[in-house]
Amino acid sequence: MPSVTNRLGPPMFSPYSRNAQGPELFGVASLDRGYFMDRNLGTITEQIIGYLRAAGILSSLLSAVSLVLLPYAFRYFVVLVYATIAIWVADAFFELHDYGLVYRLIPIVVGLQIVLIFSLQFAFATLSLGQNAWSTDGVYRVGAVVNGIRWSSKFNDIHLTLINSSDYDYTDLDLLVTPAQPVVAGVMVTSEPTCSIVRELFPVTSFTLQLWRQQTQTREDIPIDWFLSTGGFRVRCPFLPAHSSIEMLLALANANQQTLNAYPNQLAGPWGVGKANYWYRWQTFPMTDNLFDARPTVSTVTMVGKYIGFFRRKTIDMTIPVATPMASALDKMGKTPVK
Repeated sequence: MPSVTNRLGPPMFSPYSRNAQGPELFGVASLDRGYFMDRNLGTITEQIIGYLRAAGILSSLLSAVSLVLLPYAFRYFVVLVYATIAIWVADAFFELHDYGLVYRLIPIVVGLQIVLIFSLQFAFATLSLGQNAWSTDGVYRVGAVVNGIRWSSKFNDIHLTLINSSDYDYTDLDLLVTPAQPVVAGVMVTSEPTCSIVRELFPVTSFTLQLWRQQTQTREDIPIDWFLSTGGFRVRCPFLPAHSSIEMLLALANANQQTLNAYPNQLAGPWGVGKANYWYRWQTFPMTDNLFDARPTVSTVTMVGKYIGFFRRKTIDMTIPVATPMASALDKMGKTPVK
């Protein structure tokens, strides 16, 4: 059918003419087989596929970069992986447009399976750190040494267990463990060579006590021992294997302020630094029971810190109650928990 001539302009486009030319609109010059044709870039569908391929390659590159930045860029990595899978599925779906709907659904099914496996095994894997705090609330015999701590009748105990029940190893565990009561000492019960527990003294980065001797006109450093504090203990564990646990023991006590006031040179405290209090003694001053007041009653433990599990950074900020199941059981039997 011949094209219709418009007196006011060029020939109008006829849908029945395969090679008819019409006015250009946004770079479109003709219509062929249902696709708009660009002069140089082919069909719009092909342009979309090319764009998706380019974006897919870019997403893959960004995902690889995010993988290097793990665990700190874990969320971005997961989003880019999902975007990459979606782009490749869309690319395959459009590539198979000449093979029927059944073949075009194959990449969708495969993509959904990949997303499901990736989500369950990686993106949403359970990486919790279990914890259990308990106390015997018992009185050890005088002079007893419990896991390296010479016990006093003025001490009370807290046992804290950290549990990695997942299928993945944890690394860079760094926790500040702070009971509600002052702590005399803390030790690792579990024989894990890579883990450690030390008194948290920050922000007290350095402290020097000196004695001035008038006779010799010299200064002598006096070694001191921070024997009690409320700032907690720092727990570090570079490697915590899957399905494993570590246990630590904390000795709690209250300071006898009357004794501290009686020896103002050799004893001092509490020193308030931030939210924590510290007590120190000269190392030559004996560590005896009269430094401490009545045994404290255990209540709670606060844990604040972080660790890395399966390429992602996890944080902890919680306060857990301290259970006394052994003491409760002995009380029911009418016995005193003595070790």
